[in-house]
Amino acid sequence: MSADEEIATEAARAGTVPRGHRVEIRGAAKRYGAVEALKGVDLDIRAGSFTVLLGPSGSGKTTLLRAIAGIERLDAGSIALGPRIVDDRRVHVPSERRGLAMVFQDYALWPHMTVRQNVGYALKRRGGPRDPAALIAETLERVGLASKHASYPHELSGGQQQRVALARAIVGSPALVLFDEPLSNLDADLREHLRLEISTLTRESGATALYITHDQGEAFALADEVAILRDGTIEQRGTPESIYRSPASPFVARFTGVAGSLAGVVLAVGAGSATVRVGEAELRSAAGADVCVGDDVEVLIRPTATRLEPLPLGSGSVSPAGSRQALPGRIVDVAYRGRGYDHVVECDRGLLTSVFDERAWTRGAECLVRIDPAACMAFG
Repeated sequence: MSADEEIATEAARAGTVPRGHRVEIRGAAKRYGAVEALKGVDLDIRAGSFTVLLGPSGSGKTTLLRAIAGIERLDAGSIALGPRIVDDRRVHVPSERRGLAMVFQDYALWPHMTVRQNVGYALKRRGGPRDPAALIAETLERVGLASKHASYPHELSGGQQQRVALARAIVGSPALVLFDEPLSNLDADLREHLRLEISTLTRESGATALYITHDQGEAFALADEVAILRDGTIEQRGTPESIYRSPASPFVARFTGVAGSLAGVVLAVGAGSATVRVGEAELRSAAGADVCVGDDVEVLIRPTATRLEPLPLGSGSVSPAGSRQALPGRIVDVAYRGRGYDHVVECDRGLLTSVFDERAWTRGAECLVRIDPAACMAFG
């Protein structure tokens, strides 16, 4: 089943029909003085899908979002929303005529308007129904703010203000909703609750969503598809699962979460895999087609790949020769995480962090770290 078919199937199950814009970006380039913020970006976003732009500060994700919104104009390239070009060398359609809404990091509510008036203003701007009261009330009910309709922004918590911003975005049934790191100012528990609301309400609306963040966990939890940006270009795009399992580069692997990296030498290669000598141990891992026997490589290990084990009885050594898929090490730190304990383990060729176990190991204890070959990657 294709990605488009999967989205259509999900929508049918949820009782929604994607009615959002299809977004097509070709050769998008933007420069600020000597800084190239975007370097010829190509990106397709399926109608009704939820896409996340993930990247560090300065990667170009905010510039791309602002260009789609019409806040910035590209220096080169084009943006199409549905069948209509909204930005190229000849055309620049203003934001208010692009059929989109935006949820900002800092809420951007009118301080002199009540909750009801803030949401209603969006309808007025988009030419909504003559009697919008029922629609406003219904939308506030959906975001859990019906009882706060007469309150002003300064009387609300940060989470409540962001709910108003979300209600304002969806009340007019836009074809495209843009999210500019809307959860970054909120505490962890509230972020998780609002993440769920954003995901549910946006998908129920049938709109296309484009969301930017630097948080890998947030991106993977929300997205149908993720595009990872680095230095103004897209480094990799795909489903959260495909990116996590098969990162295209060390940058993508690190940015989406690794327990650590270990230096080694390739002993053998197979179809998409390699056997690497790391100290006295041998590790099998995923590998790209460019990895060859004898290469010096870096093995990047996901936290999910690791498991702690005691040293074999009578080994008397932290370096058992010829170990396969197990590295000798020493516990240097332990952190309680509620569900269990994360350990930092010092190995011969580097540190591994976030090594999980349900019990706490003693600092300084010698151990083996068992490595799952399906969750580590060798890069030359």
